[in-house]
Amino acid sequence: PHLSISVFGPSSPIQIDETLCPRSQSSTQTLTNMAKSLILMAFTAVPLLKSKSNLFEQKTTMATSHFPSTLDTVPEVESSIRATVVIPAFNEVDSAAKLCEALVDLEASLPAYDFQFVVVDDGSTDQTVEVLRELFRHRENAVVIEHQTNRGVAAAIMTGVHYASTEIVCSMDFDCSYEPTQFAELLPLMTDQVDLITGSPYHPDGDVLNVPKWRLVFSRCASIAYRVVTGLNLYTYTSCFRVYRRSSMLNMKLRNEGFVGVAELLWRMHRRGANIIECPAVLSIREFGQSKMRVVGVTLQHLKLLSRAFLFRVFRRGLPENEYAHPRYPVPHRPQRMAESKTG
Repeated sequence: PHLSISVFGPSSPIQIDETLCPRSQSSTQTLTNMAKSLILMAFTAVPLLKSKSNLFEQKTTMATSHFPSTLDTVPEVESSIRATVVIPAFNEVDSAAKLCEALVDLEASLPAYDFQFVVVDDGSTDQTVEVLRELFRHRENAVVIEHQTNRGVAAAIMTGVHYASTEIVCSMDFDCSYEPTQFAELLPLMTDQVDLITGSPYHPDGDVLNVPKWRLVFSRCASIAYRVVTGLNLYTYTSCFRVYRRSSMLNMKLRNEGFVGVAELLWRMHRRGANIIECPAVLSIREFGQSKMRVVGVTLQHLKLLSRAFLFRVFRRGLPENEYAHPRYPVPHRPQRMAESKTG
């Protein structure tokens, strides 16, 4: 028997050409039904297979786009360098507006840095705190903290260092006698091997603009005296314009909390073996307010500190034992006297 089935398409009629041996009508009908069922199954399966194939291609495309191949270039995301700027303040209400403008310029000049600003009010008796909080009210990266009494500029710097949450801490004068944008020269020098960078207007490449001669002579003489006595070869010792490594000075205690404490901090870091470098800077006279330095009292305090530095350099006296406690610089061995026990 011979059965020929021709299919011309899903909408074409099914033609069956039979050349059969004599058989019953029921057998022919059964074969016809079976052929129709097979054809129906085939045409049903084709769209289903196509949909499965499309779904698989979509999933493959999504997976490929989510996990780029090693040949694809992944853009690098630059992370900001976090740094804190500590600014001592004492009766500086007239300079507050200029300071805020200078901080805006600093952020614009160093977009790679994420700055936090900490103003330490050192017992001001005017409206400095109120004015600053009003100016900083829309700034999430600025804060004002207070000393209940006037302790001194060095104490304010140390308070800001302890308050900071970053390893890099800068300090500057409230009156912007050092233009804050000059941190663009100091900050890149802070590497893993550096502990302190000080701005130096008395450096051969530095400059001093419109500063009174008496102040210039006073500061230069003090710096020369410290260089001779301490052995630390720097041109400027009295500048507040600096960049510190916070972990290098956390447990440091200063005897002088005022202007002389700025030089004492430098000396104590040097005695610890810290790596200190200086960077040329430009110092200019303040435009608003008055200087808080009392020349006679500061001169006497400088002389006392110089005498202590001289005694330590010659006789290794003048520093408490805990001055050497530092995570990066191990405590040097010092033989201790043993009390003689008396036996009776």
